[in-house]
Amino acid sequence: MWNVCWCPGGKHQRVNPRAPFCLDVKGNPRNGKVPFEERCILAGFEFSSLFAGDKSKWRRYPNVLKGKRNGGRYGNSNVGPVVELAIEWLLDQGVGDRDQPFSTNSGRKALAGMLTFLNVVFEEGFEMHADLPSTWIDHYQPGCIQANANFRRRKQSTDPGVATRALRRFGQFFGLGGRAPVRQLSLVERQNDMLLRHHGYGQQASQLLLGMNPTMPVKKEKKEEEEKMGDP
Repeated sequence: MWNVCWCPGGKHQRVNPRAPFCLDVKGNPRNGKVPFEERCILAGFEFSSLFAGDKSKWRRYPNVLKGKRNGGRYGNSNVGPVVELAIEWLLDQGVGDRDQPFSTNSGRKALAGMLTFLNVVFEEGFEMHADLPSTWIDHYQPGCIQANANFRRRKQSTDPGVATRALRRFGQFFGLGGRAPVRQLSLVERQNDMLLRHHGYGQQASQLLLGMNPTMPVKKEKKEEEEKMGDP
């Protein structure tokens, strides 16, 4: 149930309790936009929880009741297969083909791709997928680094800093939420980071902190020399 704020600048904008009145009878925003940052995971959960009634029963995938009498309220049960609902939602947004919809494993495959792109180690990515190494590394993210060979935990950490580390790195990559590094740096790493930024490589330094593999820009003089050598 852990959530992170993805509001611009990392300062969370709380959802107004009257926000549900922005929806029409079909559940769509009356003015085409909801009155909160829709890209923020925490704000989206706050908004959906306004329909829960009993706040002690907040949950991730509650089933919305239909009909004039109960419409818009949550029932006691959760939605059916969550993955099928997610695929149907994507199709409603115009993403995918109804004749050939996304695989039910497409979400896990996409997650594996992002974790690989940002070089997230298994222990951090586990907090988002909860698979054993034998399942995740063999079937979804081949070559994923497992820092601790004895890691066998199956439940998400109760420490929010640990549980949301990979998710917060995703937010930084997309330019959402806070900008502080999600990992601790040693003295030497901090010194190297400072030197890179001093020499004008701030963008590359930030990419390194995200886990990416940046390329160093070619200096103007060297580029002109290479272009001259390549002329016929």
